[in-house]
Amino acid sequence: MKLESAGASIPQPFRLDKPSTVRYTESAMKSGIHPSYSHQAKVTCSCGKSFVTGSTVEELPVEVCSNCHPFFTGKQNLVDTAGRVDRFKKLVERSGTTPVRSKRTKLEAKKAKKVAKATRDEV
Repeated sequence: MKLESAGASIPQPFRLDKPSTVRYTESAMKSGIHPSYSHQAKVTCSCGKSFVTGSTVEELPVEVCSNCHPFFTGKQNLVDTAGRVDRFKKLVERSGTTPVRSKRTKLEAKKAKKVAKATRDEV
Protein backbone atom coordinates (compact mmCIF):
# COMPACT_ATOMS: atom_id res chain seq x y z
CA MET A 1 0.00 0.00 0.00
CA LYS A 2 1.39 3.44 -0.93
CA LEU A 3 0.41 6.86 0.30
CA GLU A 4 -0.36 9.35 -2.44
CA SER A 5 0.46 12.94 -1.53
CA ALA A 6 0.88 15.91 -3.89
CA GLY A 7 1.44 13.66 -6.87
CA ALA A 8 4.25 11.70 -5.23
CA SER A 9 3.99 8.20 -3.89
CA ILE A 10 5.61 7.51 -0.52
CA PRO A 11 6.38 3.92 0.52
CA GLN A 12 4.50 2.50 3.51
CA PRO A 13 7.34 2.57 6.12
CA PHE A 14 7.83 6.33 5.62
CA ARG A 15 4.29 7.45 6.25
CA LEU A 16 4.10 10.53 8.44
CA ASP A 17 0.49 10.19 9.56
CA LYS A 18 1.13 7.16 11.81
CA PRO A 19 3.81 6.91 14.50
CA SER A 20 6.38 4.21 13.99
CA THR A 21 5.64 0.92 15.67
CA VAL A 22 9.29 -0.19 15.64
CA ARG A 23 10.88 0.43 19.03
CA TYR A 24 14.53 -0.20 19.67
CA THR A 25 15.30 -1.60 23.07
CA GLU A 26 18.45 -2.71 24.85
CA SER A 27 17.74 -6.28 23.72
CA ALA A 28 18.12 -5.22 20.09
CA MET A 29 21.93 -5.11 20.55
CA LYS A 30 24.04 -8.21 21.02
CA SER A 31 25.32 -8.55 24.55
CA GLY A 32 29.00 -8.81 25.35
CA ILE A 33 30.43 -7.26 22.16
CA HIS A 34 29.88 -3.53 22.74
CA PRO A 35 32.10 -1.40 24.99
CA SER A 36 30.51 0.28 28.00
CA TYR A 37 29.66 3.94 27.46
CA SER A 38 30.51 6.46 30.17
CA HIS A 39 28.84 9.87 30.35
CA GLN A 40 31.60 11.11 32.69
CA ALA A 41 34.74 10.75 30.53
CA LYS A 42 37.36 13.37 31.44
CA VAL A 43 39.18 15.08 28.55
CA THR A 44 42.49 16.75 29.48
CA CYS A 45 44.36 19.00 27.03
CA SER A 46 48.09 19.68 27.02
CA CYS A 47 47.29 23.38 27.67
CA GLY A 48 45.76 22.40 31.03
CA LYS A 49 42.05 22.73 30.26
CA SER A 50 39.84 19.76 31.13
CA PHE A 51 36.16 19.03 30.60
CA VAL A 52 33.72 16.13 30.85
CA THR A 53 32.06 14.41 27.89
CA GLY A 54 30.69 11.01 26.94
CA SER A 55 32.98 8.27 25.64
CA THR A 56 33.83 4.59 25.90
CA VAL A 57 37.17 5.57 27.50
CA GLU A 58 37.32 7.05 31.02
CA GLU A 59 40.22 9.51 30.38
CA LEU A 60 41.13 11.15 27.07
CA PRO A 61 44.44 13.05 26.90
CA VAL A 62 44.49 15.40 23.87
CA GLU A 63 47.13 17.76 22.47
CA VAL A 64 44.85 20.51 21.14
CA CYS A 65 41.40 21.61 22.34
CA SER A 66 39.04 24.49 21.55
CA ASN A 67 40.81 26.58 24.19
CA CYS A 68 44.20 26.50 22.41
CA HIS A 69 43.38 25.62 18.76
CA PRO A 70 44.26 28.49 16.33
CA PHE A 71 40.87 28.25 14.61
CA PHE A 72 39.08 29.14 17.85
CA THR A 73 41.67 31.50 19.37
CA GLY A 74 42.49 33.46 16.22
CA LYS A 75 46.24 33.40 16.88
CA GLN A 76 48.92 31.00 15.73
CA ASN A 77 50.27 28.77 18.45
CA LEU A 78 53.09 26.43 17.41
CA VAL A 79 53.15 23.13 19.23
CA ASP A 80 56.74 21.91 19.24
CA THR A 81 56.98 18.17 18.77
CA ALA A 82 60.51 16.78 19.13
CA GLY A 83 62.17 20.07 18.12
CA ARG A 84 60.60 20.21 14.67
CA VAL A 85 59.64 23.87 14.96
CA ASP A 86 63.19 24.86 15.99
CA ARG A 87 64.64 22.81 13.15
CA PHE A 88 62.28 24.52 10.69
CA LYS A 89 63.19 28.00 11.98
CA LYS A 90 66.92 27.22 11.58
CA LEU A 91 66.27 26.02 8.03
CA VAL A 92 64.44 29.24 7.20
CA GLU A 93 67.24 31.35 8.69
CA ARG A 94 69.87 29.45 6.70
CA SER A 95 67.93 29.70 3.46
CA GLY A 96 67.77 33.48 3.79
CA THR A 97 71.56 33.84 4.06
CA THR A 98 72.66 31.54 1.21
CA PRO A 99 72.23 32.95 -2.29
CA VAL A 100 69.90 31.11 -4.61
CA ARG A 101 71.82 29.68 -7.56
CA SER A 102 70.43 28.40 -10.79
CA LYS A 103 71.01 24.87 -11.96
CA ARG A 104 73.40 26.07 -14.64
CA THR A 105 75.65 27.89 -12.17
CA LYS A 106 75.66 24.84 -9.89
CA LEU A 107 76.74 22.61 -12.78
CA GLU A 108 79.43 25.10 -13.85
CA ALA A 109 80.79 25.20 -10.28
CA LYS A 110 80.83 21.40 -10.18
CA LYS A 111 82.72 21.20 -13.51
CA ALA A 112 85.21 23.82 -12.32
CA LYS A 113 85.86 21.72 -9.19
CA LYS A 114 86.46 18.62 -11.31
CA VAL A 115 88.87 20.47 -13.58
CA ALA A 116 90.74 21.92 -10.60
CA LYS A 117 91.02 18.47 -9.00
CA ALA A 118 92.20 16.91 -12.29
CA THR A 119 94.92 19.55 -12.73
CA ARG A 120 96.10 19.04 -9.13
CA ASP A 121 96.32 15.29 -9.65
CA GLU A 122 98.34 15.69 -12.90
CA VAL A 123 101.01 17.89 -11.29
